Parts: sequence; C-alpha cells; structure tokens
Amino acid sequence: MIRIKTLILLVLLSISSLGNEENLKVLKKYQNKIPDEIQLEIKYEGSLPSFFSYVFPQKNKVNLRERPSSKSSLKGIADYLEKMAVLEVVENSQGEKWYKVLNQKGEEAFVHYDIVKFMEFRFDNMKEEINKLEEFIEREVSHGRTLSAVDAYRPNPSNKNAKKRRDRYGSVEEQSAVVSYKGEVIFVPDGRLLSILKNDKELSLVKTLGIAESPLKISNKLLNKNLRIREVPQKIIVVDIKNQNFGVFERVAGEWKLVSYSYSKTGKENHIGYETPKGVFVVSEVKKVMTYTNAQGEIVGYANNALRFSGGGYIHGTPINYKDKYLTAYLKDIKEAKMGTYPETRKCVRNTVKHSEFLFKWILNGKIKKGNSQIPENPALVIVM
Repeated sequence: MIRIKTLILLVLLSISSLGNEENLKVLKKYQNKIPDEIQLEIKYEGSLPSFFSYVFPQKNKVNLRERPSSKSSLKGIADYLEKMAVLEVVENSQGEKWYKVLNQKGEEAFVHYDIVKFMEFRFDNMKEEINKLEEFIEREVSHGRTLSAVDAYRPNPSNKNAKKRRDRYGSVEEQSAVVSYKGEVIFVPDGRLLSILKNDKELSLVKTLGIAESPLKISNKLLNKNLRIREVPQKIIVVDIKNQNFGVFERVAGEWKLVSYSYSKTGKENHIGYETPKGVFVVSEVKKVMTYTNAQGEIVGYANNALRFSGGGYIHGTPINYKDKYLTAYLKDIKEAKMGTYPETRKCVRNTVKHSEFLFKWILNGKIKKGNSQIPENPALVIVM
C-alpha cells in the first residue's frame, strides 16, 4: 500500500511539474525578417546572414533544453560564440527568462537568458540615422553652406606617445582635431563630416551632426581642402557598434535601398587599439591592400579592400598575419565565424573577405584604377552609431 501511494504521489508531482513548465509567458516574439519599411535592392551576390535576431554563448559551451527549465531534457550543446536565431523570450513559472532558439540543425530549443548574449540587426535605427543625416545636409546646403571633413590623420604605427585623453563625448585626442567652444575642448575625429559656417585665413567656424556645441572653432589646416559636398551622397554604410554589424544603403531614384548587410567586428580599447569612433565620416581613401603593424610599428600583416573613414580606421576584409600565410584559409574561416559577436579590432570595422570585395567595387562604382590607393570620385559616408 505504501509503495502504491508513493507511485501515485510521484505521478501527481510529475503532472504538476509538467503543468508548471507549460505555464509560460511569452515576453517577446521575433519575426527574423527585414522590416517592411526598409526597401530592398540587394546587390551583394554572396551569402548573407539568414536571421536578424540571435544569441551566442558568452564564455563557454552551453546546454540547450527541450523546455525552458534546467530540469528539462538536454536537446544539445551550443559552442562558444555559436550563433542561434531567436524566436521568443519566455518566462517560466519560476520567473526565469529563457530564449526559444533555432540550433544549427534548425531545431527548436531553449537556452537560459543569462548565459548568452543577444544581438540584432537594427535596420530601422540605421534608416533613422540616414534620415537625420539627410535632413542635416539638406538644411546646411539650403543655407548656402559647403560641407567638408576633418583632416587630422597623422600616421602613428607604433602608437608612440598616443594621446588617449577623451572629451565628454568619448572621443579621443589621437587622430582628432582639437577644437574649442566657449573654453571647452572637444575632439572631433579625423574624417568627421562638417558644415562650414564661416571661415577666414586661419580659422573656420563649423558645426557637425552629433555635437550639440556650435559653432566650433577649427584651424583651416585641419580641414580637408579637396572635399566639397553640396548634396547628399548616394552611398552610406551604417555601422552598429552595439550589435557588431552594419547595413549598406544606396539612394536609387530618390529612395534609400538596403543593398547589403554583414556581421562585423569593431574597435576595442587597449594599449595599441581604440574603440571605433562614433559619428558621420567621409570615405577619404580606398586601398587594395592595407598593411598593419604590431606594437613596435613593424609591418606584420595585411587586409584587402580597405575603405578609410577615420584616421587609421578602415572598413576592410579579414586580416592575415604574414606568419600565418600557410594557414590563411583555415584562420580566415575561424575569424569570420567570430564576426557579429564582440569588438576585437584596433579601430577598424572588419567584415568578410568576399563582402569587402563587394564594398570596394561598390564604393568606386567599379572604376578601379592601377596602383594601391585611390580617392572615390563620388563622396560616400560611414555612419557609426
């Protein structure tokens, strides 16, 4: 009799447990599609990310469960940095949050909210940034003003005596124009788009999108003398630092079209590196091959298809170290799989080799000249948000 009562109790507990497990609250659903408001005209012919909201393990491998409970059956294992499409965020009866995901096999599973990191493509936000920029340029041009950019790039490959001081916007002094506003010092990074309000022989009064103070006083020596923008450029790349990805937009027949998008990696602050600066920048130069150095200033590797937008900051393909030339294909795949996760570069925006080839040709309208370096015939912009 005792044994029968015990069995009945276990069955009841099991049923109760299952009931609680199914008592889920769906906190958010993800469509995993590009918003309808974003007009598409995809020009990149390679493979693109197939989902737009995803998570990945932050430190180690993590368990995937059949249901949103640590007591649920094991569905599989996700490796460190392995991306999984997010379908929902749910809350179980114990108040725990879980992600409902698709694993690498395309199977639904659950992973605990706190052991993975969430990322997404924010195409709506990218388009909003373009709209603000478009309004800024059109307003300035309507007042008869010309737009240019900061020219403060002084190569410092060994990072000797690097100026790491920051202003209240978080911009660093290195490779920036030091400007003033009512006695306050502000650093405007190289390549940053400016509207010229007034100039004389030595100084100009300027304003820039994203800096509230205006007008800013800047030396004429720190203005790009070869750049004059009098209309909205037709090509814009929008980099999302928070989510480690970017969108590529082109204005076609007066409408902004998304022509491509990619995972990326951006800059990380350390003794030889910087965070990728935020703001609106002009692509001032493109290089077929960009070499890079170690902490001692020695050239140790290269990256192809590089678009320079701020100081030594480029958008470029996967970098290759000379000492690893026999492992190029293997290491390229490893590095590219890590894109769309954490900042890791020394300032640049990294994307895949194939996608960097597309960007290089796209920026130049296919008009690639002999030699390693050239200046785009038509201005193109990079927004870093």
